[in-house]
Amino acid sequence: MDNCNAKHTKIQLTDEEFKCPRCGKGPDDDGLVIEGGPEEANLSCTLMHDDDLLYCATCGYETTGKRLVARHMKKRALVTCPWCKGAGVVSAKKAKKYKE
Repeated sequence: MDNCNAKHTKIQLTDEEFKCPRCGKGPDDDGLVIEGGPEEANLSCTLMHDDDLLYCATCGYETTGKRLVARHMKKRALVTCPWCKGAGVVSAKKAKKYKE
């Protein structure tokens, strides 16, 4: 993959997770799709970007890559890693032990 100058989301969602939070439809079900992305993104980049615009063709739900990933991080109890100062994510339990 060529270099991409756009900011990527903290985690990359699996195909199973990339579904509309409202109706549960994914790209294969005429549901959630990436409609547009940041100008600085490389066109060949397959990773999700913070500023990707997501739209569900089934129910009309709209969001960004950053907001969708934030929902999944909360659902999976993931937080920004305190050890690496934000370069990754860890479980909330591990982060809590680190702070103690």
